[in-house]
Amino acid sequence: MRGALAPPAGNPAALAASVDRYEATERAIAAAADELIRVTTGGAGLVVDALNDQAHGASGHLSQAHERYRGTRSALRAYTVELVAFHAAATAAIEDDHAARIAAHDADVDLTHAARHARGAALNPEDQATIDHWQNQVYFARHRRDEADTAMVAAQAEYQRAAEAFEQAAQRTIALVDAAFDATNDGWRDHVGRVIAEVGSMLSTLSEWVRDFFQVVFEAVVEAVALVVGVLLLAVAAVALTIVLVQMLSVALTVVAAAIVIVLAAVVVLVAAGWVAYRAGTVLGVDDLTRIRMVLAALMVACPVLGAFILNRVSDELSKPTPQVRQLRTQDLDDASATSALADLESSVPDSIDDFLGQAGAVDTVGGGTLTVVDIARIDHEDGSVAWVVTLPSTKDWVVSGDASATNDLDADLLLLAFPELRSQYEKAALDAMAQAGIGQGEPVLVTGWSLGGILAGHLADTGAGGYDYQGVVVAGSPIDHMDIATRIPVVQVKHTFDVVHRTDLIDTVPDEGSHISLWDGATSGIGMGYKGGPALGHNAELYRDTLEQHVTSNQALNDDFIEFFVVDDPNHTGVPTIEHTQYAFSE
Repeated sequence: MRGALAPPAGNPAALAASVDRYEATERAIAAAADELIRVTTGGAGLVVDALNDQAHGASGHLSQAHERYRGTRSALRAYTVELVAFHAAATAAIEDDHAARIAAHDADVDLTHAARHARGAALNPEDQATIDHWQNQVYFARHRRDEADTAMVAAQAEYQRAAEAFEQAAQRTIALVDAAFDATNDGWRDHVGRVIAEVGSMLSTLSEWVRDFFQVVFEAVVEAVALVVGVLLLAVAAVALTIVLVQMLSVALTVVAAAIVIVLAAVVVLVAAGWVAYRAGTVLGVDDLTRIRMVLAALMVACPVLGAFILNRVSDELSKPTPQVRQLRTQDLDDASATSALADLESSVPDSIDDFLGQAGAVDTVGGGTLTVVDIARIDHEDGSVAWVVTLPSTKDWVVSGDASATNDLDADLLLLAFPELRSQYEKAALDAMAQAGIGQGEPVLVTGWSLGGILAGHLADTGAGGYDYQGVVVAGSPIDHMDIATRIPVVQVKHTFDVVHRTDLIDTVPDEGSHISLWDGATSGIGMGYKGGPALGHNAELYRDTLEQHVTSNQALNDDFIEFFVVDDPNHTGVPTIEHTQYAFSE
């Protein structure tokens, strides 16, 4: 089956707001030029004429800047319209693709069912009516599957046409902005230098006029005129300062506009490189992990700075020893919020799968950016059986401003997503914590976490790391669709429509297989749930817990595969189930 379509990039509303601000600046510059002419027009005489000449020159430079910003603003406004059109077309294509995938999945189920009955009916050749019935059902199911495949191909083609039109619009925008700047391409030093020269000329003219005047008037008149001239000089200085400030504003805005163009061009290059690599991997039929590596390699080649950064992070991660793991102590906690989160974690008695995501948010707060904290809970059931819940934290150190001491950092993200065969400090220490907790071979283990914590949870279940009996995975906002987790292991994966993090494995929606269940917000939720967004576009532990809680409220059967990891009283036994939380801490 073809790969699912990715959500359209870009934010039309934010771009439109930026263009509005750009237009407001353009109007301010035009108004400044008009005002400069107005305040210096009127009257006669040597001084006024000189001031008029200089003011008209400065106004001309302001007008030139106005033309530059008007051209850029017009180009960006047109680009906004194209972006809105692309979003509409791409979203429609994604919805069509999603509907076709659901139809294909349903047709596959019907086809398997009908084919099995047709084979059974063929064993009784005397019952021709039954044979004909199931053969017809096989035909109808295969026909529906073919129609769904055709619909998917059409949706993919429509999305591709929208993407190509959007790419052409971006190129046109860049060309128009370049043209607007080339047409008025005076250097900022030339602008400032010209203003200073004009102010100097104005003051020189005024000085000569005052000297000549002193020679032909009486002393009393001279004093009065000197006072007037002093006031006029102050006014001229104020006008000159205004001109310089406006010119400096013009220069600053020019730099911002140039930066916008550069960023747009860089984004286009990176998107193009990643798209080519993605399509190449799809055409070659490589596995999902290889395709991720192909795209990452293309981005590193397209942006050498990014490539050098990634290689440096991977090398740094592999050069460090396995962290020392110990039980968390209260003196390790930094603040009151960490202490409160630890109390919540210790008192957690899960009886629904959304409780696991509550624990995932708590370990983030307990550890912060200095410690990596893993919570391991032992559950003793009334029948004497034992189960374990391992809660893993998300990314708390992005290493951009320096590598902090927590091991749940960007380095771990890179290794787990692109190079899972290379164990990060985070993975090694988490397995050490599980060994210290005394998890026995054959005792069922549920691994849970969100974001990076969910990636590691999926990876442990996928590889069977440590030889443990993984019997459950509950994650949110985590890219694990590319992992080959055994179909016998129940997996609940919560996704938000606007969250790009769970799509970093280059996979959006896939039909659930075996015990793997994907739960969404918004229209895809199937229960009338609204979209989860906010500043992080839905990538938030509390929002994910709320999404899962709403799904469980709507369908209690979601808990059925995870009963052995709940602390619930069994009426068939006289004992009392218990849970004991132990936190393990480690750092680089």
